[in-house]
Amino acid sequence: MTLNDLFQTDLCIYYQILGKKPIEKLKEELSFLEPYLMLPCVSRLSGISYFYEANDTKLKEMPIKRAYSKLDHSVSCAIMIYTYTKNRTQTILALLKDIGTPVFSNALDSRLEQEQGQVSCVRDIVTVIDQEKELQQLLFLDGIDYQRISLNRYPLIESDKPKLCANQLDDIFATNLFGSLSSRS
Repeated sequence: MTLNDLFQTDLCIYYQILGKKPIEKLKEELSFLEPYLMLPCVSRLSGISYFYEANDTKLKEMPIKRAYSKLDHSVSCAIMIYTYTKNRTQTILALLKDIGTPVFSNALDSRLEQEQGQVSCVRDIVTVIDQEKELQQLLFLDGIDYQRISLNRYPLIESDKPKLCANQLDDIFATNLFGSLSSRS
């Protein structure tokens, strides 16, 4: 998956709105994300639906308006973070924030919480990076000590509700633009 691929989809207009500039300029400014997008641990997110429960549960009667993947969501968050901070590290971390998401992500979370009291099945980002040598190398080249990564240190990327962050803003936008009545975070 490349930036060019992502920015040629029907999400192009959405990305332009989030980035507050033409797509060509946005693509140029975010070119540092290109090597990350090509990693299997990131590109696989394109196959994980952001609206899994709406796709595969009782909500089938309320079909989603458009396929929207975890990768689409991560790219949207990265665009928002870059637009408002111009900070490469935070932008990269916004793109990587969901790399620990398993295939059935939110549906498994609901099940685990009901049956085991476990809040999430998502693996910690550092645990995933520990297994990804190429990702470790890219982070090293960008001056990011992956062993010290904690998304809690970046409240613009991810924070507990009711505080707003890129993750929650995209959840609101995507649910209204692309989803059904189901909401995911």
